[in-house]
Amino acid sequence: MMGDFGNERFDYLFTGSAPGAANYGRLVGGFLISDNETKEMVPGIASQWGLSADGLTWTFTIRKGVKFHDGSELTPEDVLWTMRHYWGSQAYEYNAIATTAAIISRSIDSIALSGPDKVSFTTKYPVTDFSVIVSETDTAWFHMMPKRAAQHDLEAELAYDKHPIGAGPMRLVNRVQASGMAFERFDDFYYQPKNGFPEDKRVNFKLLDMFLVPEEAIRVSALRAGEADIVPASLATKKQVVAGGGRMVFGQEGVAIFARLLGCWDLKYPCHDKRVRQALDYAIDKTVIRDRLYGGPEIFQVKG
Repeated sequence: MMGDFGNERFDYLFTGSAPGAANYGRLVGGFLISDNETKEMVPGIASQWGLSADGLTWTFTIRKGVKFHDGSELTPEDVLWTMRHYWGSQAYEYNAIATTAAIISRSIDSIALSGPDKVSFTTKYPVTDFSVIVSETDTAWFHMMPKRAAQHDLEAELAYDKHPIGAGPMRLVNRVQASGMAFERFDDFYYQPKNGFPEDKRVNFKLLDMFLVPEEAIRVSALRAGEADIVPASLATKKQVVAGGGRMVFGQEGVAIFARLLGCWDLKYPCHDKRVRQALDYAIDKTVIRDRLYGGPEIFQVKG
């Protein structure tokens, strides 16, 4: 039972970055760059990626054998279309919601195929955190989609919301707007050992029913009654959850906090010096943040 579905769109460009949309969007979508259990960026749909010496061109090598939910193979052309749809120089004209994408689209010089399996993304000035933005570690979920005839077509975009096709670990099988969604495990999800990956990221269950229940009290009551298996709940309801046989998952299992020091690639900024970045890190009292904002050491662990 979820408290928020956002606007129920499956294209991140049109979700308004609403946190509720991530509840389902991240299940359906596959990322260019994945992550591991320590939130380190690792190869995903892109088997390799890199930034040119001048900080202007990102190049992604697209992995072969990645499947979309409809069984078709994801191609570099699909990645090219998706990247142009999100960040192409024209994207700011129809994107008034996803601010990160709108800002990047204004910086674009070109997005093109640069080899049989490579897509390159060139900007007018360095966008040094672009790899984070397209990765699973970020709060955004810019997932790869099958290419369409036009970069922007309202009817096609609304049709995609009804039948979204992604390359993520689950596929949508049913949806009742403003009520619920049903998902099924995607057995051909690319991130598994048979494709050379060190772990199997396929989910360990077959079906997921997700219901929209905005009221926290109702969600917690349903959890205690066995009518729901997982619900978002605040620390104020922790005693009720535990008393009903539930477990509050929080802290290390559910929260990651990081700071981006943008522009530090440039010699003119003090943070270019690693020692300055380390000093900033040492200056932050993580214990105070943990204890005063996140409930104390019993439910929250800070990793430096």
